[in-house]
Amino acid sequence: MSAKYTDQEIDYLKSNYNKESVSDIASHLDRSEDAVQMKASRLGLTEDKGYNGDRSYMSLDFSNLSNYKEYVDKQEYGNEDLCWFISGLVTAEGCFTRYETDGRFRAEFKIGMADRDETTLKNIASFFNRGGCISKREEQKDHHSDTIHFRITSIKDIITVIIPFFEMYSPCGKKFNQYVKWRDEILNEYDLQLD
Repeated sequence: MSAKYTDQEIDYLKSNYNKESVSDIASHLDRSEDAVQMKASRLGLTEDKGYNGDRSYMSLDFSNLSNYKEYVDKQEYGNEDLCWFISGLVTAEGCFTRYETDGRFRAEFKIGMADRDETTLKNIASFFNRGGCISKREEQKDHHSDTIHFRITSIKDIITVIIPFFEMYSPCGKKFNQYVKWRDEILNEYDLQLD
């Protein structure tokens, strides 16, 4: 298990996350890139990557998506069998969460599996082609093996990639209800409409 981040390491990460590559930061801190991405996500830094360093979620500009329904309907994904596989996998192993930290709106899309399925999660990350991170968690008392998670926490990626995908390839059963509630909370937060 990794050592706890020191205050100096956290300060370095906060100061440099939008200035240096994750690889350079990981090298400087002597940690893996996945560990740096996960810590940055937990500190709320990943939302800022690519958004001029602005740390306010509300500053994200979605005015170019004024007709969000039309944007969603135009998305194409290619391999339909793969899309339905991902949808089924998310029905079984996925999670859609929304919460607030320090008064800021946050959302997360996550798939968790046994670590032996790391290749599958890496392929899904590649399919979505976004800056989500893959992290490992060591075995816990009630689990039979270590787990691995693929997460996307960027609101921009959730709105422009994840929601459009699941509008076409919806999860089933209770997971569908969880998704719809999550989607609606996000779209309401950013004044986007699907109808």
